[in-house]
Amino acid sequence: KASGKPDVAIAAAIQADGHADVKGSDWGFGYQLAWMWDINERARVGVNYRSKVSHTLKGTADWEADGADAKRAWDLMAKLGYVPNEKASVKIVTPESLSVHGMYRATDKTNLFGDVTWTRHSRFNKAELVFENTKAIGVGKTSDRTVITPNWRNTYKVAVGGSYQYSEPLQLRAGIAFDQSPVRGAQSRLNTLPDGNRIWYSLGAKYTLR
Repeated sequence: KASGKPDVAIAAAIQADGHADVKGSDWGFGYQLAWMWDINERARVGVNYRSKVSHTLKGTADWEADGADAKRAWDLMAKLGYVPNEKASVKIVTPESLSVHGMYRATDKTNLFGDVTWTRHSRFNKAELVFENTKAIGVGKTSDRTVITPNWRNTYKVAVGGSYQYSEPLQLRAGIAFDQSPVRGAQSRLNTLPDGNRIWYSLGAKYTLR
């Protein structure tokens, strides 16, 4: 044939009938800084900073045809760059966070706790998944990567809780937290990263064996 355009057209028609399973691993390093102050016998406050961590995840991408048309055209898809196995990588920076914690001893048996945490989720504004092979993605277009642009915002989490010393060995605990979503709104929500605001409820107990 005179050109590769018919192949590209067929590939575009069946591009939704397949998927890639991407796996990768990496080591990252960061640090934490913490400080605590006992205001008096009943109250104390603490601050904790956790640094960002940069990752370059490297691994493999395994492509698989799902639909019948895609399976019949698998040899054609391989010619266009969709090979069964290939190398893949992505760079990700996990965000830093700053927390302020407080504790107040309301009575001899009751302690109250509070926490406010700020997280710099805006660092995750773009992620590029880079494949080993360049692929045809449309008529006259090729690419070796998939780009995700979450456009996340910085967030806050606010939590309050308490503990009650029911008896000498048994302590009861409860808490509630509001965790703000980094997704700015419905228009910027991705189907690969569906997220929303969360409210956390917790119940617990501590029993000391003697």
